[in-house]
Amino acid sequence: MSFRLSIALIVLTAVASADSFDKPLRKQTVVLSPASKSTPPDPAVKASCFFYADFMVKQIDAGEVGSESLSIVPLKKGIVASCSRKRSAGEMVIDPKDWSGYFKGVKDRMVFFDGDDGVNRGMGFAVFDSTTGKRIFDDVAFGPLEFPDLHRPHLTIRYTRVADGGCNMLKDQTAC
Repeated sequence: MSFRLSIALIVLTAVASADSFDKPLRKQTVVLSPASKSTPPDPAVKASCFFYADFMVKQIDAGEVGSESLSIVPLKKGIVASCSRKRSAGEMVIDPKDWSGYFKGVKDRMVFFDGDDGVNRGMGFAVFDSTTGKRIFDDVAFGPLEFPDLHRPHLTIRYTRVADGGCNMLKDQTAC
């Protein structure tokens, strides 16, 4: 009986964490160039845009490891944000030297991006401020990110951190 209860709690936790990011008001995907018919075929290039009350997150994906481009676009009255390769007024493009990967989600005014590849069974993530376009935090997590509702003025993230100890605990415990 307790085994079944444990499984149910794990499933409920997974569902709750998947819904913990803010829902976009609207999503739009635009095919910028279709997949080629060459052998092997080149993948389609797509722009995916996620609209929130004050900003839009744009991801250009060419089918390679990591997005071709990630950006945050402020939404202001009278300015139309374009879900295309064309840059919108005020668009803040994330420098690939600063972060590369994929759009993960939004919580409050913070934009989360996943890394382009895993690290030691975890996934890197970065948090960017939607008002400045600057990275304010990054780390590596094993499993989902959760945002407990603690009614605090600051955003709280709960996750299991992946850390590299620089040694192998199974082979040389005394060195670790």
